[in-house]
Amino acid sequence: MITAPAPVIVVTIVAPASIDLEMTVAVFPSQAVLSASPLLSPQHLSSLASGLCPGAAESSLATLQEAVLALKDCAEPRGHVILVLDKYLQKLPWENISCLRPHTVTRMPSLHFLLGHCALREVSVLLGHRALTELDPESVLNQGVNPQEVFYVLNPDANLKDTEERFREWFTSESAWQGVCGAAPSPDQIQQAVTTKDLYIYVGHGAGARFLNSQKLLKQELHAAALLFGCSSAALAIHGELEGTGVILNYLMAGCPLVLGNLWDVTDRDIDRFTKALLQSWFSAGCGAGLLDHMASSRQATYLKHLIGAAPVVYGLPVSLK
Repeated sequence: MITAPAPVIVVTIVAPASIDLEMTVAVFPSQAVLSASPLLSPQHLSSLASGLCPGAAESSLATLQEAVLALKDCAEPRGHVILVLDKYLQKLPWENISCLRPHTVTRMPSLHFLLGHCALREVSVLLGHRALTELDPESVLNQGVNPQEVFYVLNPDANLKDTEERFREWFTSESAWQGVCGAAPSPDQIQQAVTTKDLYIYVGHGAGARFLNSQKLLKQELHAAALLFGCSSAALAIHGELEGTGVILNYLMAGCPLVLGNLWDVTDRDIDRFTKALLQSWFSAGCGAGLLDHMASSRQATYLKHLIGAAPVVYGLPVSLK
């Protein structure tokens, strides 16, 4: 099944060097800003007008108020939201603020990454002497995730016995699934899984980086969406003035359509609740169900909703079931 891409709202948030961490937010299209008007007080609108046009604040405020009234009865935009955050602000769980909870949200390290991932949906076709671009029918972003094409790694260090007990029976009962339980997978197994399967599920410590050959990974074209439920699997390390680095960026650079991970360390029992809720609700929703549509409800399955429930974030573009 090939689906048309949903409208996308890109939000770029950058923290300047000033100590008060004032944020500059650029939102496209402009209607996305105005759609937040029910949350803004008259003082907020006045401050926005003064900031936009310092020399003509009154006329700017009047224009804003007219636009707000015109959009008052319009439906709120339901496009997918992509956050492009700087190296400091990426540490915060923006997806959990009240105005973003109703939306599907992913992250991208930069606009260049976003453009590159949009190109993953397309393939060049030679027609005569011309090269045309069309949707790639083999891409997970277009065809969706086949729930039978799954590879899992469960408790590879063999020291999360409770987690293994929670998922072993379910994972092994899926006859079409392949995976490793209670033992370390070989790098070749992981390499083959992420390049041939539609979905890669990792339930263990960290992001499973030691089971991957990073250099070899970057030379491959990843096909599978990756769900990494380990501690700090989506954390980016900052070294001096450089931008953040992490395993999750290697996945993106290799062409992985979507990567889920945790921003910080999590407790095994509570993150297992999130994992179980997310996978069960998504797979049971049937053909066309989007993974991101089940993130918000799955966060509520945790006991520590603002700590463990806020940890999982997603990089990449939305995927759905085939």
